[in-house]
Amino acid sequence: MSLTPDDYDVLAFDCYGTLVDWADGISTALRPILRAHDVELDDEALFRHYGEFERDVESGSYVKYKEVLGRVLRRFGDR
Repeated sequence: MSLTPDDYDVLAFDCYGTLVDWADGISTALRPILRAHDVELDDEALFRHYGEFERDVESGSYVKYKEVLGRVLRRFGDR
């Protein structure tokens, strides 16, 4: 069976972890901010907190991902 591009209108796939190194990006962005406030977290704690904060933010009403990231960062500051 061969695939013909004209048979499809849309091609979708999840790019996080495939095209984008999500974990490295989050770590690279957060660590300097946390260090500036004398906060040191190992990878396990960093991603555990990030996951918790992101789930909480995304469980509310819809907001753009840029806003999700901002709210997650503020939650690190609150904690």
